[in-house]
Amino acid sequence: MLSFCVREVIEKIGIVKTELNRRWLGLGIPQPFLETTAAHTIEAALLAVSLAEIVDECDACKVALIALAHELEGSECMSIAEALKEYRVSKSIEAKIVRLAHELSTLLQAGRYHRQGFRVESVMKESLSKALDLTAEIGHAELAQAVHEILTMLGSL
Repeated sequence: MLSFCVREVIEKIGIVKTELNRRWLGLGIPQPFLETTAAHTIEAALLAVSLAEIVDECDACKVALIALAHELEGSECMSIAEALKEYRVSKSIEAKIVRLAHELSTLLQAGRYHRQGFRVESVMKESLSKALDLTAEIGHAELAQAVHEILTMLGSL
């Protein structure tokens, strides 16, 4: 028999897979082009784990859990609820890296939309500002270099 947590996660995954990322609603992007919450979550999680590997004192497994849970609102599963709380509070290095990856993922998607001719400059500016602030707050030179390289890459994509 499946535990309550497994059932809840299966139900939430079903929702996240079809839910459109609310960040892009109202910006004139046609529905077929809108990013799903699942696509954003996967991109942010993979970026977060990649960035976590740069920072020695960071637990990449914890980063992965926080990143995967950051869009699962209202979970009653203990580990997911704790990860979501940690993401919201953002005091740990792991949560800060997930927040940074979230902003970088948003910025990368904004760049994709921008190249398609959609007006998303305000989202780009906001996410860039947050990403730079988080990078400074984390204060890790190699991480800052990686973020710089991602931002440089954004200009060439």
